[in-house]
Amino acid sequence: MSDLQAAISEPQIIRYLGIKFNAEELSLAEWSMTKLDWKASNTVTDALYRISGKVLIDGKTLDWFFIVKVIVPAPDTDDPNHYCYWKREPLLYQSGTARVASRAGAGAAMLWR
Repeated sequence: MSDLQAAISEPQIIRYLGIKFNAEELSLAEWSMTKLDWKASNTVTDALYRISGKVLIDGKTLDWFFIVKVIVPAPDTDDPNHYCYWKREPLLYQSGTARVASRAGAGAAMLWR
């Protein structure tokens, strides 16, 4: 089991599903997590995971998935001017800017906590 798998909880998943589906009441029917076979092109991306399952909302069963990118601090990228500054992407997601920019289509990127 990875550190991420140990850190994921059903209450967290339900919270993010509530945001994704704009639903206050829902029930998590099932979920699973798979590490994606992918090689990072930089030193700060540790892994990618696909978390997916089914949720019950208003009597309907809906499929869902999230892609989770694990970002790790890299000492050589602590400078905000570095092309691969490790905090840049998490700070963008934390700001909510990515969520506002994605309203026209694909799901919003969010910071998983």
